[in-house]
Amino acid sequence: MRTYEEMGQIDTVYDIAVYGNSIWCAYPTSHTVKRFSLDDGSLEVSISDGEIGMDRGSLFCYPESLRLLGNMLYVSDMGNEKVCRINLDTLEVETYLELDGPVFQYERIGDEEFVQISNELYLV
Repeated sequence: MRTYEEMGQIDTVYDIAVYGNSIWCAYPTSHTVKRFSLDDGSLEVSISDGEIGMDRGSLFCYPESLRLLGNMLYVSDMGNEKVCRINLDTLEVETYLELDGPVFQYERIGDEEFVQISNELYLV
């Protein structure tokens, strides 16, 4: 794993999820979700490497939080006002929910789904 000093100011991690022998990280300020090896810390996958100041509509626009359910990684995409999911076997990304406001967090408990939009919690 990289040390804190090696990550630099642009690589601010907002959330993590562990799947198998890898750790997924959400980087809102670089509009990216990345997977690193837990064995040696090497970068394995980078989805939507972006630039600061990217416009809404890019694959990720400020991905804030991650939720792992089975082989699916749910990404709360604040800037695009949606929840995406990544199939961890194929790395395909799809829109799961489109909402009216910045999505900070997605959670599922049993059959109930919740989203945090701005400062409010909603049952979906």
